[in-house]
Amino acid sequence: MKNGLRNGFGVYNSNDAIKYEGNWWNGLKHGLGKLTIKENMIYEGDWFEGIKQGNGRIKWPSGNIYDGEL
Repeated sequence: MKNGLRNGFGVYNSNDAIKYEGNWWNGLKHGLGKLTIKENMIYEGDWFEGIKQGNGRIKWPSGNIYDGEL
C-alpha cells in the first residue's frame, strides 16, 4: 500500500469469487497479472492502468482459449 492505494505485487479476493493476483500501481491493475472469475474464466497477461492491454490469454468456461494481443 502507498498513500492508501494498492502498489506492487499483491492478491485481491472478493466476496463474488473474483481473484486478482499480480501487480498494482496507484490502486489499479498494472503490469502482469492473473484474473480469475468464479474459477471459470481466467485472464493472464498484461494490464495498463486497470485495463487488459497488450499480450494475454483468456480461457472461457467452454474451454475456448484466446492467446494474443488485446
